[in-house]
Amino acid sequence: MIKKTIDNFCIAQICRSGQCFRMKKKDEHTYSIIAGSGYLEIRQDGKECFSG
Repeated sequence: MIKKTIDNFCIAQICRSGQCFRMKKKDEHTYSIIAGSGYLEIRQDGKECFSG
């Protein structure tokens, strides 16, 4: 698992913006992202972001 603290970052806002077409909301804090042949799930809780 990777954990990062990021100021001024909101994964929900990025998902809603329409700029990322292959991003979907899975639950309240988790999003799935497809890029090329890669797949990533990211969870954000405040400034803390987790992927793994």
